Amino acid sequence: MNLSISKVKIIVTSPMESINEIRQVMVDAGAGVIGNYTHCTLLTDCIGTFKGNDKSSPVVGEKNKLEVVEEVKVEVPCDLSKVKIVLQKLREVHPYEEPAIDIVPLIGEKEKYYLLPLNKYFNISISSMILQVRVFYLTYSKD
Repeated sequence: MNLSISKVKIIVTSPMESINEIRQVMVDAGAGVIGNYTHCTLLTDCIGTFKGNDKSSPVVGEKNKLEVVEEVKVEVPCDLSKVKIVLQKLREVHPYEEPAIDIVPLIGEKEKYYLLPLNKYFNISISSMILQVRVFYLTYSKD
């Protein structure tokens, strides 16, 4: 099997009232392309929890209080070459002070992309895999 990583899935949560703008800036920046289709996203209702400390400036809720909020999760495929600009645009419109953003590498085989448990295909521990994803994120998410 010839595997390569040229796409990722960007996952972010947001309040419902902001999700359409977030999704739109992500696809406008080049994310959401699968083959001959554009604007490919997946939206899922979810419940988020957080508790800001004394230095936080929460958009929702209060400092030092556990908040439980209804959110929407958007998942968008993205070419590796476009991750940096997509994240920049996402952060420009996201209402949260610290948006929770996950970047998951996708394994490609003959231009079809799959999210696979990497540790089953490579001799790699879960902790090592998580570290590599963090390094990947830090490399492609900052200016």
